[in-house]
Amino acid sequence: MTQELEASYKSTLKKAEEIGFEMLEQGKLAVDAVEAAVQLLEASRRLSLIQCGKRRSFYGERIS
Repeated sequence: MTQELEASYKSTLKKAEEIGFEMLEQGKLAVDAVEAAVQLLEASRRLSLIQCGKRRSFYGERIS
């Protein structure tokens, strides 16, 4: 994995964490915070970064 790709993963994960935490600080429901974070991760699929619900590891190998 290149340093640029690793930085993209970490940046996307950090944004998801920040979105969820910010919603919790605003008194929103935990389920809504998780949903918002997952939606951000799913949107990153266009960049082939995070595969939500696909049972994949961090590096993209399929997990059975």
